[in-house]
Amino acid sequence: MRNYKYLLLIALFLFYSQIAMAEEAYHDHHVAVFVGATTCTYEHGITSPTIGLDYEYYLGHTSPIFGIGLMVELVDAEHIEYIAAVPAYFHPSGSFKFWLAPGIIEREERGAGGSSEIHEFFMLRIGGDYDMHFGSYTVSPTFSADLVNNEILMVYGVTLGILF
Repeated sequence: MRNYKYLLLIALFLFYSQIAMAEEAYHDHHVAVFVGATTCTYEHGITSPTIGLDYEYYLGHTSPIFGIGLMVELVDAEHIEYIAAVPAYFHPSGSFKFWLAPGIIEREERGAGGSSEIHEFFMLRIGGDYDMHFGSYTVSPTFSADLVNNEILMVYGVTLGILF
């Protein structure tokens, strides 16, 4: 019985977000803060806190189907990683969003004696989320996979955004 309560709660959120989306005015821009984690599948599943910012410009004047933007993130692992990517967004429905984002990871590895060494890697991010709309605000559970040097990083969390 307990599982049914969770399913009902999720169904209500999905229903409400569809109603809120239908009633709100169209916006060209979306800015969001990401809070989550990154799990390295190649380092025995090490998970590190991750924060970031996302920006999307909707391409279209009445209904956003496609968008372009910018993602920046900071991963606080044994080394610090700075990520910058340029996503192409696809919105197959009002709330689902998927993206493909080529980008760069700059890894700062700290050595003994306070020295640091910087390495850069090309990455390709594939991801998606479900935007729940509350007026001009959004809350979105988010999941992405980063392909870096034939390895996969799993990035997941929540974005809190605003439409304008």
